[in-house]
Amino acid sequence: MARRDSILKYDHASAYVSGGLRSWLTNEAGRKVFYYLWMLAQTVYFVQSFILLNTSPVLTTFRDVLGLGLATARAAANLINLNCAVILFTVCRNLMSAFRASFLNKLIPFDKNITFHINLAWFIVFWTYVHMVGHFVNYLNVQKAFGNDIETGKIRASAWVL
Repeated sequence: MARRDSILKYDHASAYVSGGLRSWLTNEAGRKVFYYLWMLAQTVYFVQSFILLNTSPVLTTFRDVLGLGLATARAAANLINLNCAVILFTVCRNLMSAFRASFLNKLIPFDKNITFHINLAWFIVFWTYVHMVGHFVNYLNVQKAFGNDIETGKIRASAWVL
């Protein structure tokens, strides 16, 4: 009898867990997958922008002075611009209603638009921090390159444009 009760309790617990998993897969899994894909897309875009800016022959003079700070700051700025553009769409009610009626609703969780709006704001904060660090590296590299000239005031005005 005790064995039968423990089996019933186990079956009840497994049904509860599988029901909870089913509920999570139905309600939250799509949103989580979308957020992870968005983070992956941002990382790929940052790396692609960084490599492009770090190997561009047009920016050779700037890279000689600024080093990796240039590519870091500009790649992060690209992502700030992207996220600032997308964050506005998440609060456009008519646009969200139109997207909910389309086939895209199966791929993108438009019902969680405010949550995505908040997450985009945190992405903007993160990439702003990376952008700021890139500029601090730029300032240090300019100080290294023109250290004595800056202190004595002999530096040309064109160097300050960097």
